Amino acid sequence: MSLSSMSMLMPSVGIWEYFDFARVGMIKTAQAIDSTINSMKNFQSHNPELVATTTSPHFFGVAIALVSCLLVAPIPEARTVEVLFGYGILNFVYLGSFLMTQSELPVIIEYWLLPNLTYLATCIILTLIRRVFISPLRNFPGPASASISNHWMAKELGAGTFSKTVRDLHRRYGVAVVRTGPNEVSVNDAAAIVKIYSGKYQRGSFYEGGKLRGQAAIRETRSQYHHTIWRRIWDRAFTPGELKHYAAQTENATSKLVNSLKKKSGEEVDCTKVMDEFALDLAAQLTYGEDAGIQDGTGVKTYLESIKKYLSWLGYYATLRNISELLSYVRDPAVLTTYCSNSESLLINRQRNHPDSHDITSHLLLEDEESRRKLQVPLQLAANTNLSILMGTAVGTTLSQTFKTLSQKKKIQEKLHKELEAHIKKGGDLSTESIKTLPYLTAIINESLRLHNPFTTGVHAVIGEDGLDMGSYRLPPHTQVYVPTLTLMTDEKYFEKAEEYIPERWTEKEEMVKDKRAYVPFGYGIHACAGKQLAINELKLVVARVVAGFEIEGDDDEVEWKDYGMVRVGEWKGRFKSRK
Repeated sequence: MSLSSMSMLMPSVGIWEYFDFARVGMIKTAQAIDSTINSMKNFQSHNPELVATTTSPHFFGVAIALVSCLLVAPIPEARTVEVLFGYGILNFVYLGSFLMTQSELPVIIEYWLLPNLTYLATCIILTLIRRVFISPLRNFPGPASASISNHWMAKELGAGTFSKTVRDLHRRYGVAVVRTGPNEVSVNDAAAIVKIYSGKYQRGSFYEGGKLRGQAAIRETRSQYHHTIWRRIWDRAFTPGELKHYAAQTENATSKLVNSLKKKSGEEVDCTKVMDEFALDLAAQLTYGEDAGIQDGTGVKTYLESIKKYLSWLGYYATLRNISELLSYVRDPAVLTTYCSNSESLLINRQRNHPDSHDITSHLLLEDEESRRKLQVPLQLAANTNLSILMGTAVGTTLSQTFKTLSQKKKIQEKLHKELEAHIKKGGDLSTESIKTLPYLTAIINESLRLHNPFTTGVHAVIGEDGLDMGSYRLPPHTQVYVPTLTLMTDEKYFEKAEEYIPERWTEKEEMVKDKRAYVPFGYGIHACAGKQLAINELKLVVARVVAGFEIEGDDDEVEWKDYGMVRVGEWKGRFKSRK
């Protein structure tokens, strides 16, 4: 072997110097620890009365914990991995150096293990004291356990009861602000919407848990830089010209739905299942250029169920930021893998068999014209197309609840049918373009989006450096905040007879809408839903064609629904009887 080849196998001098420096550092640390222990023992022998305090390992554990809390507490959203990494490195150096000078187990337990346990216990106690008694949010009412940890919120979201519980809390306390986490509040105040969501505000940490396989979609990214670029890419998929293209596909899909209902005319059907399957197939059609085969039985039968399980899982873990951050470094759980694989298989099939398909994905594949950047990796593209599917299925939730309401409110159903009949008699048809300005149909969709909105929790944001001063209350900087849409849009302060389904409030009884700022079914500001108009078009078209062709019947029982960050509706049986 030549000298040159041997030199290539040898580490550089710099690397050897690094290890020598580390070795010397460990030795010096070990000597310092040994000297400290000897000094402590000498001090103990000469001052036995002060042993229990000044030289106790617990004393040092408490002191270091106090310093740690003072350093970490001011940091907004201190990263879990960074904190644990720093703690682990210090422990590794300390224990390694300690073992170089001490080999007796009792000494190791006394001077390493016990201080660590004391340190951790003290950190927990100090954190609880700070959150309960010192936090600037301490004066806002809310569940006591919510001020201690995010587990209260995680438990409510995991059970699907969060938005209802938050609404009840606002009503119980009679205030605009309720504390629902150690650093999180719910704000039921229409006047605060503009101040919270205007400009390039920071998204809340809640969305970090929604990353798929480590990649964020536009909904999950908290980077304003990436969001600005991605939003321009997404917006090109929903221009007026593109909406006309999607209208033809939506009309074809709706015709298939109507024909399917005709075959079961008068029979009892699970309306929730029918509308969910329709919405999923349509979302896949618009996203990938081909439906998911759910309605005709050719697709993955468990696709819808995987979405429901994923939402339930996400509702719990997304709230626990520390845990979700750690989970991102381990293998994806089965519920997440199953959910992702269903849409990813559709994306792969599109890229292989229909690469030139004119759909939402075709726009997401293009680069942003201003920055010349695009979605960088396949999983990033998959995360964004998956989001398109998830948002598309939300339409099924509103449709199912709307038809349940119309089955119970015959007068509203018949009033809409008369409007549609009159429209047809005047030469109109039931196309997306033709029905878009029908006043009562529009009123019904508005009212459904108010009372049957699929996103009842609201958009999570972070208060900026200057805080938020609303006069009657003030939120400090870096507070996590959201405006709960269910609470807001069912508040008597903003809507007369807020719990009642009254479409006329959007037509001849406009006084029943006391404050239009409280109507935010698609969010507000730069993070508002990009596909808002597409969703409205779908809702109008399906409701119009179904009511025009069928009498909708059902029982008077209330339909159960769960909120996991996105609403899922329980089963309800209805009958669609063909009109003569």
